[in-house]
This record gives sequence, C-alpha cells and structure tokens, in this order.
Amino acid sequence: MSQIEQKQIAQEALTKAGLSVLFKKEQIQVSLGGALRRRVGQFSIFDFQEAIGDGDLASVASVARGIYAALNTPILSKSDTPISFREAAAVISPSLESGRFAAGVGLLSDEKPYLLPFFDGMKCAYFIEQNTGNKLLNVSDVTRWNMHSERIEKAAASILYHRTAYWREPESISLDDITLIRYKIGDGFDAARATILEELDFHRWRAGFYFAVPDSDTLWITKKHELNEKEQFLLQKRVENAFNQAEAPLSRALYRVHNQEISRA
Repeated sequence: MSQIEQKQIAQEALTKAGLSVLFKKEQIQVSLGGALRRRVGQFSIFDFQEAIGDGDLASVASVARGIYAALNTPILSKSDTPISFREAAAVISPSLESGRFAAGVGLLSDEKPYLLPFFDGMKCAYFIEQNTGNKLLNVSDVTRWNMHSERIEKAAASILYHRTAYWREPESISLDDITLIRYKIGDGFDAARATILEELDFHRWRAGFYFAVPDSDTLWITKKHELNEKEQFLLQKRVENAFNQAEAPLSRALYRVHNQEISRA
C-alpha cells in the first residue's frame, strides 16, 4: 500500500471519528475541540499502519475510535484529585469496541485502557462522563481503586440500563419482512446495549432471538425467536450491508441467543 493510500485511509477514518486531521510529512496530527479546549496529538503514518493491522473496516474504525478516546480524555493538572470509584460509579458507561481499540489508544497515550471481553473478539471499554470530556477508564485507575472487575461491570451496566429506560420505546423496523427491534438512541452506547440483553428483556432472553451490532451505535434484535434458513440468510446480508456503510463499523456477524448463551448464527 502506498503512503498516499495510507493517508487516505487515515484521513477518512479519523474524520469519521470526529477528529480534525493534518498531515506533516510522515506525521499525522489530530485535534479535537476549539479555542481553549482544543487538544492536539501526533503520531507517525507508519505507527498508524501498524496499529490497524490488516486494515479491515472494523480495525481501522476501532483504531480511530481509540485515538479519539485518548484525545478526549481530560488531562489532570497537578492540583486535580483522581476520580474515585464512588464518583465514577454514577457516571460510567460501557462502550463496545473492536479488537484494535487499544492499539489506537496507544498511539497517543501511555495509559492502557481497561477492557473486559464480551464476545467474538469484541471488548468493553468504559467511559466516565466529565464536564471536560469522557474519561477513558485505564488500568491504572482500576489498580488505584483496588476494585474487582465485577463491581465495575455491574456499575456500568446499571447506568446503561437506566439510561435506556428513560428513552422512548425502541422502534420496530422491517427488513425483508423480518421485524426487528432497533436501539439507536444516538448516545454512543447503543452497540454496548448488547452487553445487557438479559436486563433489556428477560423473557425474550430466555426464549431466544438473533441480534446484530453492525456499527458502534446500533443494536438490532429480532422479534422472532427462530429464523428459517432464508430469513437468516437475508438478515445476514442486511447486517453486512449496514456494516459496510457504517461510519464506525463494528461487526458483520449475525449472533444468536439460545439457551441463554450467545453464539454466532
């Protein structure tokens, strides 16, 4: 791949992630915000290329989201007190990310993001809402808290559930005569609602269904408990199309909940 092609890929992905981009020879400068709140970071085109690996759509988007998360994390001044778990527990939310997210964070930060596995290579990152930006939860934060991962996971799931409950009823859409429940609230955490499927609808969870997270801010759930071969094929194609057209593609797979366990369909 030529350097021109590398720059085109970086430009598109970073812009879609919400960053301003400037190329300086073999360096990529990214910025976020304006005036006094403007934050700037820089890394080489070669490091970006290494971070995205084979360069598939999900990997590139994941790296860009990691870069954005690192840049959007507020920087503590010497007089600032690090946030406590008690403070964070009221404003923490999970975000479902693809496998290269940490590599993106690493381009701008020495801090390792705190990630918990979900399914199929996807991981949960955690964001703490603050006035000056969404702080990405790091391993060093959790070490300082001396807190078990289950408590962090449950606190974030609780916040996400209550955020969902305050929203209107999820909309029903029809794709190829397959009726889906679509969560697309637009708060940035819609795909992460796949981590609380049991809490969203316990009876549906027990009966079984299919779901998809084609991008980082979309969750589809089938109303039918079972799909025949044709329906499954058509829905899989729809998921792939949505994935290919997404600004932040996450997974092209169709998943199934059966016997209260998740698998690839």
